Order: sequence, then structure tokens, then C-alpha cells
Amino acid sequence: MNRLQLSRNRAVCYECSFRLLPQTVQDIGAFSCQFSSESRQVFNFPQILTLYDNISMAWGEHSSRKEQLTLALNILGHFLPSAEIRLLRGYSSKMALLLYKALAEEVVWTMPLQGGRIPLDELEEWVQRKVATCDIGAGR
Repeated sequence: MNRLQLSRNRAVCYECSFRLLPQTVQDIGAFSCQFSSESRQVFNFPQILTLYDNISMAWGEHSSRKEQLTLALNILGHFLPSAEIRLLRGYSSKMALLLYKALAEEVVWTMPLQGGRIPLDELEEWVQRKVATCDIGAGR
């Protein structure tokens, strides 16, 4: 089975309402979401994909469904890069668009309010399991 590869591209962060952590995904082997000392959400990867006008990535009980879906799609966008489908801002792979709602429901929506990390190896296993079982979500 081919191992999925994380994109090494350094993308531009478009109109981000958050700051980036100094350690990249590659540095720590995980996607990291946490709060800064100023109580702002910070990530170790930029938002490169936008599905909805004026929606940034976010998690937690006070974030909207669109913000959480945007976070899930951006995680997959870094993990499964492609220029297959044009979005409002950026391009996505078909696979990322098939999987982002399931990732939001199973991972992002369960993330603790204070944030956390999603290890690359666990994400890779999750994607491979979803693809192998054709369990790509019901598009809720």
C-alpha cells in the first residue's frame, strides 16, 4: 500500500484571523491546534483552502460548523494536496472533499476546547481506513 505523503509546500495564509505556531507540522509530526496566552486559536499550519466567504478555521464549542469543516478540509488539504477542484480560495483533491466532513465529525468536533494534536501517522491510518472501507461519510 502506498504511504500518503504530507505536502512540503509552504502556503500563504489568506486573510487569517489566527497566528501560526513556530513549529510546523513536519517539525512535530502532527497538526496542532491550541490557544495562545491571549486566548486566540493558533495552528501550526496555514489556512490554504476556503469554502465559505469570511470563514476561518476554528474548533471548540463556540465555533460554527462551517469553521470546523474549514479546519478539517485544511488539515486534509495539507495532507492530500492537489489541484483537481477549484474552491472559493485554493484547490482541493477529490479525496479531501470526500473525507473532510467525516474528519470534522470524528476528530475536529471531538477535540477538547483547549485544543490538541492530530499525529500524522494517526491521520494517515484514518484516511487509509476510510478509503479501504469506502466509509467517506454521508455528507451530513
